[in-house]
Amino acid sequence: MEYRDSQEEAAFRARLRAWIRDNAPTSLPHEAEAKVAALKPISFNYKKGYGDEGKFEQFGFFADEVAAVDERMASRGDDGKLKGVRYLEMPAVLAGAIQQLKADNDNLRADVEALKKKVALP
Repeated sequence: MEYRDSQEEAAFRARLRAWIRDNAPTSLPHEAEAKVAALKPISFNYKKGYGDEGKFEQFGFFADEVAAVDERMASRGDDGKLKGVRYLEMPAVLAGAIQQLKADNDNLRADVEALKKKVALP
């Protein structure tokens, strides 16, 4: 989304925050890395009569395994039965995991630089 100016962007973000105020955002990165590590990606082809009928290899996750990792990433019907994976939720979890990995990497780099200085390596 493009904004005309920073004031317009700030107004949009304020409206968005107002919409989610009842379900206060939580900090995801600290738990996202473990969630992503627990997910088991699969590849498959649909059977005849389903999806693209097996034309193309698909990639995804088994819904029951995703629900075991985090119920919020799975969808259920009114009857409570598992329906599928909420793939639109995945990018936020992946971004959180990437942020955590980057923070860990930055810390390790700083540690390596400190150790290099101690042993006087170039």
